[in-house]
Amino acid sequence: MRAIATLALLSAVCLIGCGTDSTQPAAKDEVAVFGYLYVDETVGDSNAVYVTRTRPIDVVFDPVEAAVVGAMVLLRKEGAAAPDTLGMIAPGRYANPAVVIAPLTTYNLTIQIAGRPPITATTRTPNRITMLREPRVLPGVMHHASIPDSFPIVFSCPDPQQIFLGDIYCLESWQEARYIHRFGNEDGPKDYKDYGGDDDPPRHIFGWFRAKDLDREGADYRLGWYGDMMAFYGTNAVGLLAIDDNYYNYLYRDHPELHGGLTGAIGVFGSACRKQYRVKVVQ
Repeated sequence: MRAIATLALLSAVCLIGCGTDSTQPAAKDEVAVFGYLYVDETVGDSNAVYVTRTRPIDVVFDPVEAAVVGAMVLLRKEGAAAPDTLGMIAPGRYANPAVVIAPLTTYNLTIQIAGRPPITATTRTPNRITMLREPRVLPGVMHHASIPDSFPIVFSCPDPQQIFLGDIYCLESWQEARYIHRFGNEDGPKDYKDYGGDDDPPRHIFGWFRAKDLDREGADYRLGWYGDMMAFYGTNAVGLLAIDDNYYNYLYRDHPELHGGLTGAIGVFGSACRKQYRVKVVQ
């Protein structure tokens, strides 16, 4: 999901920035924040809150140059006497590996940058997902046709209205990727762009649903069709995430950078409970 955030940031830059054409609006200086809290995970290096500035569209985007340094980033857990400070571990990246995210908990984010009003956001973390059946992970393999019956994802969730995100990302090189469903005479992409590049379809496919929309296995929920989201044989990353409203709005609303739960900045501050698998799918 980090690649999605990066691409969305660049999109926001393009929408807000402009060149020297006097008929276009002047570039607007915005702070962009990308922060995701994951249940039972720390706010460590891989889950750091990213604070940056937008840049004009005619300026090559340099993440180090655009990074906001020296900000005070505070994360307060509901009921805590004082907030935790997220220290800067790299330009624009703020983390605290001592902070472990709890389920069903409200967290408030405050970012203070000299010369600007405080940036604030709130998220309510989802409940834990209890996994009962899972994909066969590497070094094992799964035959694609056998996924629905032999390797479904089965989990329990106390809230039938919980929003989930299913996420499939192919890890093969474009030269080695082979279509599960061939397009005419083509058994694989003709170039990197045709493959989907870094983060586009068909390489990266994701979709949302509510728990209640899935098939049931007793009192639990069964996701047997995640294999239908795969475009390529080979190694794929499979993700199942229970997401909060901020995360959902950022992914699916128009102008997502304005709907990620932040006041005083664009971007997203959301939370999720995630399960991730690395699998190999064969014919």
